[in-house]
Amino acid sequence: MLSFESPELRLRVMEPDSPGQATVRRWSLSEQFTAGAYTRRDLAYGSYRLILHRAVNSTDDVWELHYEGVQLIDDLELVWAFATGLPLRSTGFGVSVRNITPPTGWRTNAREIDMDLQAATQEFVVEDRSHSVHWRTGVRFPLATVTKAVLAYETTDPVTRALIRFHYEGCMSATSDGPYFLFAKALDIVRKLLPGQNDNEKEKALDAEVRRTLHHDFHWLFGIANERLETRHPIERGAPATLHPPIASEEAFAFLRDADTLIRAIVCDRLGLEMILIN
Repeated sequence: MLSFESPELRLRVMEPDSPGQATVRRWSLSEQFTAGAYTRRDLAYGSYRLILHRAVNSTDDVWELHYEGVQLIDDLELVWAFATGLPLRSTGFGVSVRNITPPTGWRTNAREIDMDLQAATQEFVVEDRSHSVHWRTGVRFPLATVTKAVLAYETTDPVTRALIRFHYEGCMSATSDGPYFLFAKALDIVRKLLPGQNDNEKEKALDAEVRRTLHHDFHWLFGIANERLETRHPIERGAPATLHPPIASEEAFAFLRDADTLIRAIVCDRLGLEMILIN
């Protein structure tokens, strides 16, 4: 039996529910959950993993099926944030939106000190983006919604697929400019997809609850997307050649947070998913 196992999520499920099973592209998907494995801020969390498996009948099938499994995992990761509100493997923008890794060859013990201090206060411990401890809270187990999302992704249009990929790559980018640049590209698509002749009309076309969640209006959001060094257009129009200003620290998280909300709202609408608002 060929199998894949997801990274661990430390998951708290708010309503009575049981781990589920599904079949996608002839792969069996099952949720593995050990309740009460962790405690954070006096709340119990379980150990959650998603397991993919498929029977292999000959050695000739192994690597072909392995490739198919990897493709399915890629698509599951692409849609996970739209199904659950947060990417499977990203700790979110509250951890770090800048690359703080020293140049090649330099070493530091900052990570070890940080881990010790976080562990002492029972906060989440971030070792590295690919080896992070991921805390999640959901109303129910995620597989049913993730399955719905990946099936919708299979048949959606190329524009929505591009929007989903820009969002995913922005969430996972390890470069300092990556999240801003990729989210700005995604916002360019969002702006085109929304009905209306101007930004005010497009903003009013949004669901009222999504609008209330945004901390800035469209004029501000699209201004940052087009007029900062890290985003779509690094240089101002006209002569002489002048760079746009770098994004300010007070703008950085606000831009990523509102862009994430807006991108997910549009994608969820196009995939037929319930939008999960993250406060």
